[in-house]
Amino acid sequence: MTLIRSTLSSMAIYLMSLLRIPRAVSLRLEKIQRDFLWGGGALEKKPHLVKWDTMCLDKSKGGLGVRRLSILNRALLCKWNWRFANERDNLWRRVISRKFGEEEGGWYSKRVGFSVGNGRRVKFWKDNWCGNSTLCNSFPSLYAFASNKEAWIEEMWDHSGGEGVWSPRFSRPFNDWEVDEVERLLVIIRGRRLNPLAEDCLLWKETKDGIFSVKSLYSILDSRRGVQLPINIIWNPCVPTKVCFFAWEAFWGKVLTLDQLKKRGRCLANRCFLCYKEEESIDHILIQCSKARVLWELLFALFGVSWVLPYSVRDTLSGWSGFNMGKKRRKVWMAAPSCIFWVVWKERNRIAFDNEELSTNRLKNSFVCNLWVWSKSVVNEGPLSLLGFFDWLGASPCNSSFLKLSLYLIRASAFSLIKVRFNLFMKLFVYFDQIVLEICRERANVTTFVIFLKLSHNDVTRRLKNFALSIQGLLKVGADGAKHWAYGGDFGDIPNDLNFCLNGITWPDRTLHPAVHEVKYVYQPIKISLSESTLKITNTHFYETTKAMEFSWTVCGDGCKLGSGTLSLPIIEPQSSYSIEFESGPWYSLWASSSAEEHFLTITAKLLQPTRWVEAGHVISSTQILLPAKREFVPHVIKNKDAPVPGEILGNTIRFYQQNVWEIQFNAQTGTIESWKVGGVTVMNKGIFPCFWRAPTDNDNGGGAKSYVSKWKAAHLDNLSFITESCSVQNITDHPVKLAVVYLGIPKGEENSLSRSENPKVLLKVDITYTVYGSGDIIMECNVHPCSDLPPLPRVGVEFQLEKTIDQIKWYGKGPFECYPDRKAAAHVGVYEQNVGDMHVPYIVPVECSGRADVRWVTFQNKDGFGIYASVYGSSPPMQMNASYYSTAELERATHKEELIKGDDIEDILPLIDVEFIINPYAATVYLLCPTGLQTTQSTHLECHTEVHLDHKHMGLGGDDSWSPCVHEKYLIPAVPYSFSIRLSPITAAITGYDIYKSQLQN
Repeated sequence: MTLIRSTLSSMAIYLMSLLRIPRAVSLRLEKIQRDFLWGGGALEKKPHLVKWDTMCLDKSKGGLGVRRLSILNRALLCKWNWRFANERDNLWRRVISRKFGEEEGGWYSKRVGFSVGNGRRVKFWKDNWCGNSTLCNSFPSLYAFASNKEAWIEEMWDHSGGEGVWSPRFSRPFNDWEVDEVERLLVIIRGRRLNPLAEDCLLWKETKDGIFSVKSLYSILDSRRGVQLPINIIWNPCVPTKVCFFAWEAFWGKVLTLDQLKKRGRCLANRCFLCYKEEESIDHILIQCSKARVLWELLFALFGVSWVLPYSVRDTLSGWSGFNMGKKRRKVWMAAPSCIFWVVWKERNRIAFDNEELSTNRLKNSFVCNLWVWSKSVVNEGPLSLLGFFDWLGASPCNSSFLKLSLYLIRASAFSLIKVRFNLFMKLFVYFDQIVLEICRERANVTTFVIFLKLSHNDVTRRLKNFALSIQGLLKVGADGAKHWAYGGDFGDIPNDLNFCLNGITWPDRTLHPAVHEVKYVYQPIKISLSESTLKITNTHFYETTKAMEFSWTVCGDGCKLGSGTLSLPIIEPQSSYSIEFESGPWYSLWASSSAEEHFLTITAKLLQPTRWVEAGHVISSTQILLPAKREFVPHVIKNKDAPVPGEILGNTIRFYQQNVWEIQFNAQTGTIESWKVGGVTVMNKGIFPCFWRAPTDNDNGGGAKSYVSKWKAAHLDNLSFITESCSVQNITDHPVKLAVVYLGIPKGEENSLSRSENPKVLLKVDITYTVYGSGDIIMECNVHPCSDLPPLPRVGVEFQLEKTIDQIKWYGKGPFECYPDRKAAAHVGVYEQNVGDMHVPYIVPVECSGRADVRWVTFQNKDGFGIYASVYGSSPPMQMNASYYSTAELERATHKEELIKGDDIEDILPLIDVEFIINPYAATVYLLCPTGLQTTQSTHLECHTEVHLDHKHMGLGGDDSWSPCVHEKYLIPAVPYSFSIRLSPITAAITGYDIYKSQLQN
C-alpha cells in the first residue's frame, strides 16, 4: 500500500496538476495499481478479492485510502483556480491576466467564503462574507429595496466616523415591521471592520485555516458512501501493517477460506482445519470455532471482562469497545482482535499446507507473545518482560479480585513458556476428596499447589491440617527465648522465597502497616476536589446515599487551626455530586482574614450510626485541599546585621558562640560540625555529611541484576568516601561569617590515590556553604554535581547525629504516619509531635522507614526544650525528613527486626556508620570516610545517638510489583545537578518552631 500511494499514484502527479489526463490513461494506471496490490511486483494474475471502488474509499468508509486518479486530476487543476483568485501580485498571474484578460466576478461555490480587507472586491449583498450565507438570502426583504444591489463592501462603509461605521443605503424609509430586520442585520455586521491596508481574499471553508487543500476538495468530489469501519481497531498503529490488512479483508469477508474458494469454482471438501466439525468460513474460523474461542476466553481473562461474542467478524469489530481500563491498556485491548485473527489464520495455514497437528499451547503462546511484542511501544515503561506484561494488565481497574487471581495463575503458568515443576489446581466449587485425589495423582512427580477460592465447614478445615501450609508469616522461638516472626529460609527450607509472603499491608497478626492509610484514602467513597472556586463533593457509592454521614470542615494556616465546624449538606445520591462555591463556604472569612503563608481545608465524613463492621464516628473519608495563595508571603525580619558573630579559631577548631546560650564548633580541615551546644547541652555530636544512600527496600531489590540496588552498588553509591577537597572561612570578624567546603565523592578504597597524584573517578561533587549569623542561625547552601552516567539516586540530602537525649520531634509537614513521595496522598499537612522511638516502623525485615514527606520545618529537642530547629530556606521545596535510633547501615545489615542494635546496646562493636578523617601528608586534603563498616575492638562501649536525614529529594518506594524496578519516572531522582538550602537554628523552650519559621534572616 505504501508503494501504491507514494510511487504508483504519485508518478503522474506533476502532469495531472497541469493537464486534464484522458480517461483511458487514468484507467490504465489504476489497473496497474490493482495488479500490483494483489499480484505483487511481477503483476501476477491473482484474484482481486475486494472491488477497486471499495478500495478507493477513505479508510473510515471501509476502503484503503487509494485515490481515484480522475478525481485527483480535477482537484489538482482546481488548485490553479484558487491561486489565480488569491495570488494577485504574483508574476505568473499578472502575465496570464494581461494576455487573456480578466472578467468581473468569478467562480462561486458554497464552500468558498471571503475574508474582508479593504472591501473593494467583495459584494456586500451577493458574496458570502458574513455568516454561512449571503446577506441577500438572509435578508430578502431588505435586499428588495437596497439602493445598490451590486454594491461593494467598501461603499457601505463610512470612514468619517473615526474608525468608521457601517452605513447601508436603502431606496426608502423603513416600515415598523422592518426595523427588527435592520437591527438583526446591524448585529451581524457590527463586529466586522475594514482594513484599508489589506486586500480581500477568498477563504476555503473545508479547512480550519481557510487555505485551499487538494485533499479537502478530493473528499468533496469523492462523495460516495461506504460503511462505518472501526478504523481504530483495524488500522491500529500498534499492529503490523500486514496484520491490519488481513483484518480489513476479514471485515469484508474476503479471506480465501474454503467457502470462498468454492464460490470461485474450486472443488474442495469444506471442513474447518481447526475443529474438523463445521464448514470453514471466515466468521467460523475466527469467531465461532471452539479452538479460536480458547483465545477469546484467554483474552477476556487477561483483561478481566465478560463478553458475549457476536456471530460475525464484522459485528465483532464494529461492536468492539474499551472499558474503564486506562488509556494504554485500552490500546492493547483494541489491538487484541487483530492479534487473534492473525494467530488463528497462521495456525490454520500451518495445518493446511505443512500438514502439522493443531497445538493449543502453541496457539496460546503465539497469541500472548505477539500481543506482548506489539504492546511494548504502548506500555513504554522500560524493559517489559512477558510476566511483567501480565502484571501490567492485571493492574487494570476493571479487574476484580477474583479475575486478578485468575490472571495471577495465568502469569504463573505462563502457558508452558516457563518450565516449572509444579501444578496449579484451582476450583470454585469442588469436593475436598476431589482435591486430595488430584494431589495424589500428581504427587509422585510434581508438587501441587491448591488455592482455595471459597472455603468453609469445620470438617474440611480440620482435614487441611494433614497437608503442609506455608503461605503466611510464622512465629518462631528465637535464641532469646521469645517468639519472633519468621519467613522463608528461617526453617532451613531451601529453596525459599524469603519474605515474599510478608509483603502485604498488614503484619501476619493483622497489625496495620502505614500503607493501609494510603489504601483507605484511595478506596474512600467520598471524593472531594476544588476547581475554579467550586468545591465538588462526589458520592461514588453505587447504592448508598450520604444520609448516614456527617460532614465537618477544618481550616489551618501554617499548621495552626483557624476554625472548624459542621458542614450542612443535602443528601447526595449514589453516583452524584454536590457543589459549593468556595466564597460561600463557612471557611471563607477565616481564609480571607488570615495572614498565613499557606492554608489547608480538610473535609471529613464520619458515620453517624454504628454498623456491623465499625463503630459510630468512624471516618469514611478525609480529604485535605491546599487553598489558593492570596498574596506573596512577607515574613517577619530579624534585624541582627549590627550584631557581630562572636568567634575564634583554636587550632583545627573554629568556634562560634553566644555566652551561655549556644556554641558551635567546626573542624577547620574537614568542614564538619564537631559539636553544637544549646544552653550548655550538647545536641549535635557529628555532622553535617552529604548522603545519597538509603537502606534498600524489597522493591529496590526487585529485578535481580536490573534492580535499583544492583545499579546503585555497581556505581559504588553504597560505599562512598567523601574527600574534603577544600575548606575555607572568611575573616572571623565578618558578619555574617561564611564557611565554604567542597567534598568529592569517590568509591571507597580509592581515597589514597590522590596522594599518589592519580585521578580517581569523582562520582559526586558537593559544595556546601555555611553562613553563620550572630543569632546562632546557620544557612546551609548545598550544590550537588553528580556524574552524568550514574543511575537514579536513592536520595539527595544531608545527615547528622544528635545526642540520644534529643528524642522529641515536632514537625510541620505530612503526617502523622510514615509517608514517602509516591505514598503520601493520605497524609495531611499539619503540625505533629512524636518521639524518635515511636517514629520507627518495625518491619519484620528492616528497610528504609520512618520518613515524613513535605516537611517545612522540624524541631529536635530534649525534655527541657533544648535542641535544633531545621527548615527549608529560600526557594527550596519541602523536604523529606527521617529520624531514627538505627543507622542506614544497621537497617541494611539486619535481616529481622529483633536483630537491630542501638548504639547503647553495643558492646565491643564500633558504630556501623562512623566518620574517619585521614589527613593526606602530601597535600592539604582531608579524607572523610563514611561509612567505615562493622569493626571489632576491645572494651568499647558507645553512646546511642539519633541519626537524622534531611533530603532535598528522596526516590519513591514503587510497588507496582516487587520483582522489577518499577518506580514511576516522576518519583525517580536522575543524576543531574541539584541545589537546595536548609536553615538550622538553636531552639529552647522559650521559642517554638513556628516562631522561627515565621522569621527571616537579614544580611
